[in-house]
This record gives sequence, structure tokens and C-alpha cells, in this order.
Amino acid sequence: FGVELIALMDALQLNRVSFCGLSLGGMIGMWIGQNISERIEKLVLCNSAAKIEDTALLENRAGLIRREGIEAIADNVIDRWFSEDFRNSSPAEVSVARRMLLSTSSTGYANTSAAVCQLDLRNALSDIRCPTLVVAGTEDLATPVAWNEAISNSIPQARLVALKAAHLSNIEARDDFNHVVSEFLLSSDSGAG
Repeated sequence: FGVELIALMDALQLNRVSFCGLSLGGMIGMWIGQNISERIEKLVLCNSAAKIEDTALLENRAGLIRREGIEAIADNVIDRWFSEDFRNSSPAEVSVARRMLLSTSSTGYANTSAAVCQLDLRNALSDIRCPTLVVAGTEDLATPVAWNEAISNSIPQARLVALKAAHLSNIEARDDFNHVVSEFLLSSDSGAG
């Protein structure tokens, strides 16, 4: 997952960067933290998983997408991305996210889902040596707080923050998300705690 990021960093002559990734992006962040920790200043892993415990949902979703297209899963995905309260109170933001989802390649989404089902990053989490912030959503059904807590507990310099949000905490709890992530990235301490 992170090979392209390494190539981009090299092309831009960036020796060290801070990285923030949500969901699949968090998985990429774990991989780069495990494999090129010396090039990562700080790491932010949001609403993610080191291993999908039960892959049936993603496997079924990938099969449905291959048969019927991305539209077939849109309602289910949106229901998991946002809490019911947020869906009701912020229909415009939910609509933007839905359009983004529907513009995603069906093949790409299905193939990524299949790849995520095979991914297991748990054994090397302790190899991540950079300060790490793990952000979870208290209403996240896709990657529950317990999964994010396990990630945080396995990384030596990590701390966990749980926000009142579902899977896309960066949208649903935007102000709180921006505050905790910015504070972590701009702080001069190690970030552990």
C-alpha cells in the first residue's frame, strides 16, 4: 500500500513527513509506520483497523459491487459512514459524501475491499517508533473503538482519542477532529500519553 507514497516522498525530496490517514488511509499509515518509521515524524491513524475481524461484510460487498455496481452498496455504506443523527441534521454534507462514493470505480472499490480482507498489520504495530495519534469514532460500526484502542495499545508512542462520530469522524466531528489532529501535529512533545 505504501510503495507509491515512498516513491512520491522520494520524488518530492521529502526525507521525513507527518502522515494522517483515515480508514484505508489509516491502514496505509500503519504499513508505512512499520516499514519506514524513520521517515515519519508523526503518524495519525483514524477510524481504522489493523485487521478486519470478520471479513464477510466486505467480501459480500465486493461481490455485490462486481455484479451490480457501486450503486448497490451506497445506502449501506452511507449508513455506516455517518450516524443517523448526522444524516438527519446534515443532509448536504452526506450528499457530497454519497456523490464521492458513487464516483468511485466499482472495480477499484471491489478490489480494495478484497485486499483489505487479506491485510493483517497486527504483529508489527510495535515496530512503529514515531509518535502516533489514534482517532476513533464512538459510533463507528465499521472500525469500532475497541479496534482502534488495540492499535493504540500496541504502538509504543501512541495515544487514543475517541470522538462522537461514526466512521468519517473528519466530517461528522469536523471541529473536534481538526482540533485534536492539529494539536498533536503542532505539539513539540512526543505525543505519547
